[in-house]
Amino acid sequence: MNKHLFLDCYSLSTELLSNVENMQTLLNEINKLLFQDKGKITLIPYFDGKIKQDGGVSGIILGNNSHFTCHTFCYKNTMFVDYFGTIDNHEHTKKLVLKYFPTKDIDLCEQNTKDEGNFGKHIIVRNSNLITFKEGKELIERILTDINMTPINNVIENYVDTNHFDLLQPIAESHISIHRNGEEMMIDIFSCKWFDEEKLQRLLNVKEYTKVRRGIKYKQ
Repeated sequence: MNKHLFLDCYSLSTELLSNVENMQTLLNEINKLLFQDKGKITLIPYFDGKIKQDGGVSGIILGNNSHFTCHTFCYKNTMFVDYFGTIDNHEHTKKLVLKYFPTKDIDLCEQNTKDEGNFGKHIIVRNSNLITFKEGKELIERILTDINMTPINNVIENYVDTNHFDLLQPIAESHISIHRNGEEMMIDIFSCKWFDEEKLQRLLNVKEYTKVRRGIKYKQ
């Protein structure tokens, strides 16, 4: 069964959060730990977007029915980590992240709260209707348009066949991912800005999903 790790990191310097070499080294070590060196690594420095405050570095690893993402927001002194996969080595993963981006101000997002000042939300759909690889790419395009997300790279793909695939769209706000493993489907949408949740429900044609509040400690 796949595991999900959420890690929010605060009180990091702009200089550290913009350190591309640190991010690359972290991705290489995470790839060994969680993907047996078989994950597809993508590194995206993003500093010239339409919203300066979204600037930072995105580090992404896409594997079979799994992903690791690490998004820094340099002007907001925060970083958000997400791991979805079968390897339950969360403590070691957390230590590696904090080795390269050290801070004691962290949150594992274990409380689903409606506190003011929330940075964003993470929507996880595990029982959606099965879709093909082509339909998955089309769905990502509709999500980008309908809830107004900002793509910062092409969709990253891991294709086995039309019923076994992984898609991850890096966005300025974090990421959108779809994983299908035969009869199992997972859609994961993490946005560090507000979006219309009811519109997303209609788009995905689902009523039940998990919502994880991210950035609870962030204060503007």
